Amino acid sequence: MQRVVIYASSPIQRVIGEFSIAAVHSLPPEELWRRTHQYAGVDQSYFASYFAGCELGHALEVGSSTRYEEPLELATACGLNRPPQSFCYLD
Repeated sequence: MQRVVIYASSPIQRVIGEFSIAAVHSLPPEELWRRTHQYAGVDQSYFASYFAGCELGHALEVGSSTRYEEPLELATACGLNRPPQSFCYLD
């Protein structure tokens, strides 16, 4: 099972939870929008701009999720001293 650890940036600066990846959807952006727009959390204009010029777009389908009762320090949760710029793989 693959999981994604969720880090909240300022002002929280803590790991607040995690979720499992139920599926990865890789489709042309127009089809990806049709299938995911009700869950995407962005409007169509932003989505189109983000995927402009791409033949394929990718979306993670969220499986089970856990929000931690107490947010964790990044070093405690992931062994990192500072947050990655966008993402990183954890062992």
